[in-house]
Formats: sequence, C-alpha cells, structure tokens
Amino acid sequence: MEPSAFWDGNVAETLFLVFSNVALVPAIILLSRIGDPISAYLLIFTLVSSSLYHMCRAGALCLFDYGHHRLLDYISVYLSITWILTRLATQGNFQLHVFAFIIAFTLTLFAAVAGMNFAWLSVLGIGLPSVIAITHALIARKRLFYNTPWAVATFVLAIIGGAMIFFAPKDWYGWAHSLWHVFVMLSVYTFIIATTPVKREKRSARIQM
Repeated sequence: MEPSAFWDGNVAETLFLVFSNVALVPAIILLSRIGDPISAYLLIFTLVSSSLYHMCRAGALCLFDYGHHRLLDYISVYLSITWILTRLATQGNFQLHVFAFIIAFTLTLFAAVAGMNFAWLSVLGIGLPSVIAITHALIARKRLFYNTPWAVATFVLAIIGGAMIFFAPKDWYGWAHSLWHVFVMLSVYTFIIATTPVKREKRSARIQM
C-alpha cells in the first residue's frame, strides 16, 4: 500500500476515474424506488469514498493520508458487496440478512486491514457472501434469480469488469480502472433487477351478470 498520494500526470484519466463512479447512480435510484434505502445509502457511501480516493490518488484533494483513503475505498466497496450479495437469498428476513452480512463483512474487513493481496481479497469479499447466499437459498429452497436475462447481463458485465482490472497492463490503470467502475457498477443495477421478486398486482375480475 502506497504511503502517500501521487500524481501520474494525466488529467483526463483522473477525471474519468472520479466521474465514472456515477455508474452507481442507476442502482441507487432503483433501490430507492423498490423501498431498500439501506442498500441505497451504502452505495452512496461507496460512490463518495471511491471518488475521494481517486481525487487523493491524483493529489487533488486528500481529507487524510492516502493510505487511509485507499483502505476506506476497500472497506466501502466490500461493505456494499457483502451487503448486496447476502441480501440475495435472505430477502424478507432482515435479521438473517444482517447476521449473514456481519459474518461475511467482518472476515473481509479483517483481511483488508491486514493487507491481503487485492486478488485474494476480491475472492474472499465476493466469494464468501455468495456461498452464504447460495447455501441459504438451497436450504430454504428459495430462488436466487427472478429474471434470467438480467442475471446473464450481470455476469457478463462483472466478467468484463474483472478482465479490465486484472488483465490490463499497469500503465493502463486509469482507463482500465475507470471502465471497471462502469461495468461493475452497472452490474449492481442489473443484479438488483435480477434478484428482486416481481410483485404482481392482483386484478379483481368482474363478474358479469
């Protein structure tokens, strides 16, 4: 972890890194509309933390030292990821959701603070809450996805985003990480659509005499 902020000399990359975080806005609006303000607030926290981190990384604005900005970015990202993923199969049971979230996030937080390698931290932060959600879904015999096309879109966006961040050359960091923001943050939007049960309105049939 770099001890201080640094400037890599590319204004366009910096602006893209900061403003690409608006890709979270569709998910925030959707969560607000379906009555899930907690998830929406967590995504807002992630949006702000990520923007501040990249501003500090460029040397434009640091509220505290760079290392802590980076750690806060990690924490906010995995806070949202573990909350959203453990929400997957526990909808309708808030206490179970909170319990699953605490387990997943506590272990991920410990790994982040301990300085675990980014790749392994991603495996833990995404894999653990996914396993918890899938296990609960199997035990409770609940569906994971309610809309298959949107579920497929989620996996496609997430895979493309992952490829951007893990396989792009280091000197492409600014553009690759910005595109990772866009693809992964849009995948949150499609994920919410895919995992939210569709409420069907009951229409009262008129009896014709």
